[in-house]
Amino acid sequence: MRFSHSYNDLLREDYFEAQPGEYDGIPPVLQLVTEWIPRAAISADRQAVVGALAFGRWVSGLFEVDSPVSVQVASAIRDFVPALELEFSGVALRPKSPHRSSAKLIVDPLLVHEQVESTDSCGRFGEREYRLRIHPNGESSGCMMVSDTFEVASNAYFFDSPEDDMRSLEAWYPFLAVAVLMSTEYEVGRILVPANLCDNSKAWRDCEGLLKSVDIALQGA
Repeated sequence: MRFSHSYNDLLREDYFEAQPGEYDGIPPVLQLVTEWIPRAAISADRQAVVGALAFGRWVSGLFEVDSPVSVQVASAIRDFVPALELEFSGVALRPKSPHRSSAKLIVDPLLVHEQVESTDSCGRFGEREYRLRIHPNGESSGCMMVSDTFEVASNAYFFDSPEDDMRSLEAWYPFLAVAVLMSTEYEVGRILVPANLCDNSKAWRDCEGLLKSVDIALQGA
């Protein structure tokens, strides 16, 4: 599966697109659309992590992004996606570049009836807290920052399948993909999700390792 990242200044939309190959499955939608334009460049490593989160369950065979990914990210994606065989179009045999991190981001999809509350009493000195509220883009449009809450419309909801349940971490993957897209802009070093998702299952450990490979900690709120 080939991934590309682009945006439309006129519509103020960000597009993360998947192009399935011969051995890939077909996802419900081929674009993760976020109605927001990044001002900071998103690294190839983080783009690859977005691709794995949004489309990983349909990937089989080749995993291709525009630039080579680091060894650490390639290894984490292999652990994360369910495909038995996975090859990368390019792996950079060099130390990965660190990402700046001075903030935490609480992911808060609107389809979760109870707002995710941070009970984090061990915040790092000088660490800023943001909340990301993701709206279905069929019902809302655009984006808005109110205080430290970022309201943004996205089609992340369209990746849902009948077996998905917001009590399982897997259902959160498209929303985590949106969070990773925005993480560079806001220097996010920690992403918080409901504590009940933090169950030390293989899915949690693999997702935790995936985000850690791009310098983001995944934690329960």
